[in-house]
Amino acid sequence: MPSAVATVIGVVMFAASSLYCQTPPEIKYTVALKFNGTFNGAQPVGELLLDSQGFVYGTTVYGGADYGECTPGPGCGVLYKWGHGRFTTLHDFTGQNPSIYFPDSGLIRDAEGNFYGETNGDFGTVYKLDTLGNINVLHSFTEQEFWPSGGLIQDAAGNLYGVTNGRCNPGVGCGEVFRINPAGSETVLYTFPTGGNEGSNPQSALVQDAQGNLYGTTSFGGTHANVNDTSGSGVLFKLAPSGKLTVLHYFNGTTDGATPTNLVRDPQGNLYGYASAGGCTLADGCAKAGPSLVACNETGGCGLVFKYDTTGKFSVVYTFTGGPDGASPVGVPLLIGNSIYGATQSGGYDAKSICSGGCGVVFKLDLNGTETVLHAFTSSGGDGSLPSSGLVVDANGNFWGATARGGALSAPNQSCGQNINIGCGTLYTFTLTNP
Repeated sequence: MPSAVATVIGVVMFAASSLYCQTPPEIKYTVALKFNGTFNGAQPVGELLLDSQGFVYGTTVYGGADYGECTPGPGCGVLYKWGHGRFTTLHDFTGQNPSIYFPDSGLIRDAEGNFYGETNGDFGTVYKLDTLGNINVLHSFTEQEFWPSGGLIQDAAGNLYGVTNGRCNPGVGCGEVFRINPAGSETVLYTFPTGGNEGSNPQSALVQDAQGNLYGTTSFGGTHANVNDTSGSGVLFKLAPSGKLTVLHYFNGTTDGATPTNLVRDPQGNLYGYASAGGCTLADGCAKAGPSLVACNETGGCGLVFKYDTTGKFSVVYTFTGGPDGASPVGVPLLIGNSIYGATQSGGYDAKSICSGGCGVVFKLDLNGTETVLHAFTSSGGDGSLPSSGLVVDANGNFWGATARGGALSAPNQSCGQNINIGCGTLYTFTLTNP
């Protein structure tokens, strides 16, 4: 099992329909850090990483000490460490030499303590930050490969695996699956063809089994089962070590979702994942109130959780309605006991929310299919909005997550948006006293 996913496996099953509980467990929620758009960064991105001492590690797309250097900036991004009330910058991305800027994924860490991540400045890089603070480009992507996305995983031999988004130009392809060895040599394992049914534009992290098979999703492409979606709604795929790709499921853009994202694999080999759109539309009888329905209806629904079991059966586990239960799940599901914990990018609107369609929620989903909202983001009073990661939990039972917006709203700046109500993002934490 790759180290990047070994501690964040999420499982959801047994639910055939959406059940929403309005009585949450007792939660103690705190905004631990408000990103300011300058030295501590702006717009955190990707999954968070924890260590055994209770420190949290992550990246931001913008901000940093080199304020105003990058466009659209200001700032080229930050790799940070937070814990015990203290913020530490481990690296300011500069966009100079080496040309590594605009991080677009979270971090993984090897047994020696080195960090690995991705950037999307120019056509993107995979980089390594060693234990002495030195940063090196392991690979710079070409215009044809075009932007790594979703994050990396690492096998026992130290090889890194990931995907690029691709441009879908004729003869070029629509993204790829790649491997980078410890010396920095890249091997393209598979290129998604232009105009084929194999899917296109992968943008989420891979998972790997003991036999070396890689599993992932593409955001678009497939059989175009939804006649209203000419670009296709995405696929779930398996890539064997031989380089043979098998499509396990074609998403239809409606009932079984669209734009699939992150996957996880349980010890039995079942796959679980999110679709950020599709599932439930107004015509299907979703909640009849709330502005989020407009956006959900345009994308064929508000997203869902799915399962692909070891027999090859695909099933929808839970469908988000775009109301108080949230819309568009984000990040990697986290399994604890008989429940998973996660976040949605929108939905969860209430009277205090200033977000159109809701600022997102943190949720608990029991394995029987009952969802409970633990927190609805408001983007007011210092709260965050637009979650940008899933959840991780430390040894003391503290949950951690990040939002791309909200938090410090005192002054507008380019990296956080000209609207002072947008904010630069937050790092939040919470505990449950009766989970």
